[in-house]
Amino acid sequence: MRGPVNCGLLTRHRADSPIRRIYPPILFDKNSLSASLLPRFETITPVSSDTGCTWHITFFGYFFGGRAAGRAGRRPRADTLALAHQLTDNTKFNQAAALLTTYEKTHPASTNAVRLHVQLLYWLHQLPALDDLYARATARQPAAASLQLDYGRILYETRQYARAKAVLGPLLLPEPANVEALTMLGIIAYYEGALTQAAGYLSRVLAAYPGNPTAQAFAQKVAALQATRAPYLRVYTTYRADDQPLRWLETKLEAGSYRSARLSPTVQAVLWHTQDSAGGFRRHMELLAGNKSSFLDQKVTLQLSAGVFKHAARPAPALAGGATRRYQLPKGFDLEMAGSRAPYFFTIASGRAAVLQSLVHGAVLFEHAKGWQGRLQAGETYFAGGNRVLGLSAWGLSRAWALGPVYLEGGYSFAYNDACYNTYAPVLPADQLAAPGPPGAGT
Repeated sequence: MRGPVNCGLLTRHRADSPIRRIYPPILFDKNSLSASLLPRFETITPVSSDTGCTWHITFFGYFFGGRAAGRAGRRPRADTLALAHQLTDNTKFNQAAALLTTYEKTHPASTNAVRLHVQLLYWLHQLPALDDLYARATARQPAAASLQLDYGRILYETRQYARAKAVLGPLLLPEPANVEALTMLGIIAYYEGALTQAAGYLSRVLAAYPGNPTAQAFAQKVAALQATRAPYLRVYTTYRADDQPLRWLETKLEAGSYRSARLSPTVQAVLWHTQDSAGGFRRHMELLAGNKSSFLDQKVTLQLSAGVFKHAARPAPALAGGATRRYQLPKGFDLEMAGSRAPYFFTIASGRAAVLQSLVHGAVLFEHAKGWQGRLQAGETYFAGGNRVLGLSAWGLSRAWALGPVYLEGGYSFAYNDACYNTYAPVLPADQLAAPGPPGAGT
């Protein structure tokens, strides 16, 4: 008996012994519709002498098998959807999307493939292609609730609230307890100012899952806004006295009602009584009408007001009003910009003659849930005659004591102002300023 002789891929041990080689198995999976083969056998008989390497194949056969025969020792073939998931995990989104585009042509009813493809197109910011894919998929299988929820979530995250409601709303018909759909619809309603509807959605979430943090947070916001948006009537009274001597009493009446995010009308009436060393009280009056609107999911508010001011020493009324824009920043901060034209009542002359001031300012405000609040403001004030006052102010408050709805706050304030000159009309001589009788405007 001779030793083995190497001839390519096969090895012959002796001249008269046939060789049998088993190749790796290829399987048949009827679910994936991919043809496979079971092990194939080759029986090979040498026809040469001891030194030759010429072979004659006497038997060669392929056998197709079913599922039972293919289980033993099978090697799984790479699946297209699994490969797309693998590419996605490796952040190769373009390759995964291209693979699924081809896969969709032969597997149009694969919901899992469409869901992954929709997510990939969202990450790739290909929103028109995403919309087309969803339209094709829902035309083929309109009852795919998981795909409907995915698409509604994308519309919600891209702030397409009207379309998100159109997708998520019908989802509640077969699944009325779908927590994610209820939560998104509740938040959308909150941002759109539909507080009653928002409270309804969020209460359904909390009834099933009382500890849901997102639903809890927005339910609290809805309750707080509902309290402030109820029709209201407020009355303010302020009394002030100093050693000029000047005393004045201010009474303010304000009424308002919330209609929508764009319409919250208000009416305000103010009555002043001023008194100085010359004698009795003088009565002055202001009447304003306004509106408050909110934009960008209530992060931006715009408040406008306009009306008239009537001074006791001035027969004709003067125009008054203002505009305030506030932008909500993260972590309890707000940015405010405002301009207004309003009466001024802080000197003896302002009680005897009409003095109007024009103000512009910018401010940063802070309010914490535990009661801390503060304001830092810089602005300019303009008076008749070209007098300009530059001002900087800051204040802070904290809640020192509370008993139910009653609380006491304390804090500190600072203000600095620099004026061009310290009279309203510097051209008047001193003897005219000191003359008896009612002075003219601007003194």
